[in-house]
Amino acid sequence: MRVLLIDHAHGRMPGLASRLRDAGHAVDQAEFHALGIDRLTLTGIDLITVDLARSTSNAASIIATLRRLDSQIPILAINARDVGADRIKALDAGADDCASESQSDEELLARIRVWHRRGMGSAAPVITVGPLVFDTHDRTVHLARRRLQLSRRELGLLEALIRRSGRHVSAGVLIDQMFEWDEALTPNSIQVYMCRLRRKLDHPGILIQTVRGLGYVLQTTPTS
Repeated sequence: MRVLLIDHAHGRMPGLASRLRDAGHAVDQAEFHALGIDRLTLTGIDLITVDLARSTSNAASIIATLRRLDSQIPILAINARDVGADRIKALDAGADDCASESQSDEELLARIRVWHRRGMGSAAPVITVGPLVFDTHDRTVHLARRRLQLSRRELGLLEALIRRSGRHVSAGVLIDQMFEWDEALTPNSIQVYMCRLRRKLDHPGILIQTVRGLGYVLQTTPTS
C-alpha cells in the first residue's frame, strides 16, 4: 500500500509515517504550506491522510481539491481539536472518515487498514493463496505454516501481488506502490526485489511468473 500524508510542520505525521514504513508500506509526505495541490500527482496512491490541525478551512479546501482530482482514493482526516463542526466540514468536503488526534497510532493504523481493504475490494483481514497466508492486520506471512522473514520492500512487493493473485501486475504498478516520491530508482529495482522474494517463496505450491510485456503474476501450482 502507498499512503500520502498531508501534514502541518511539527505535526504527528512523522511518527505515523515511521509506523507505516515499518509495516512495509510506501509513504509520501507533504506539508500544507509547500503543497502545490494543482501539480500533485496521485498515481499509485492508495490512501490519503490529512491533518486538520488548527486550520480546518484550509484543510477542507485541500480535501475538496483532492476529491476533485480523484473520486476513488479514500481520504482519512485527522482532527486535532476533536470538534464536531470540524469533522462535519471535513466530511462534507469529501473525506471518507475522520479520526481524532487523541487516538493512538495503533487505532489510526487500524482505520487505514480498513480503508485499504475496502479499496482493494476485500474486507478479509487474512488473504490465502494456496500455501501462502498473508495477515494484513499484523503484517505477517506464512508459507506452508512457516513464518517468512521478509524485508519491508519484500513485504510490500508480496502484498501488491497477493492482493491481485492470478492477475498480471506490471512493473509500473509495483513501482507506484512500493517506492516513494523522493526515491531514486534503477531500471532493475523491481527485478532485484523480485529475485529475493522468489528465493523466500521456494515452495512447489506457489509461483511468481514473469509474463513478457505484461509484468508478474502470483499463482498456485499443482502439487503431487
